[in-house]
Amino acid sequence: RHGLVTKLVLKMDGNDLCFTCHAKETIGLNKAHVHTAASSGGCVSCHNPHASQASHLLKAEGAEGCFQCHAKADYEQPVVHAALQGAGCATCHASHGADQPNLLVNEEKALCLGCHAPDAAFKGAHGGYPVDGVSCSACHNPHSSTQAKLLKSSVHAPLAGAQCETCHAAP
Repeated sequence: RHGLVTKLVLKMDGNDLCFTCHAKETIGLNKAHVHTAASSGGCVSCHNPHASQASHLLKAEGAEGCFQCHAKADYEQPVVHAALQGAGCATCHASHGADQPNLLVNEEKALCLGCHAPDAAFKGAHGGYPVDGVSCSACHNPHSSTQAKLLKSSVHAPLAGAQCETCHAAP
């Protein structure tokens, strides 16, 4: 071998070695929506299998691990969702798999209403127009925005002014 260390050969390929100790069902890989990094055989894209300063053998703590693949700039625009300040991405997203699209830990509307109660201020912010059947992310960026109230950058003028009745019949 000409003095070189013999190549280390794993007993199994991809995530299969990880699954000998970590059951897919225990970590959420049996859910309807699975994180691309996990489903493509890439446990090691987020985890260091040998040792780490971070919990769960993560290569980086919190959102910094997410930013290895997800563009950090998308989460650092002038208006940042307060939910990112606490537990970061894990406030709304599961790391391995979830029953909801986008790895959300709950259905989008229920997730948003968990923090944003539909009280008088909420209704006033929406011009009194019922937004029950509307996806929050249809108008708001859930991570960060250049606009107040996390409104998307390009918003129909009546919507930005909470004047839905300009185009829609009032309930």
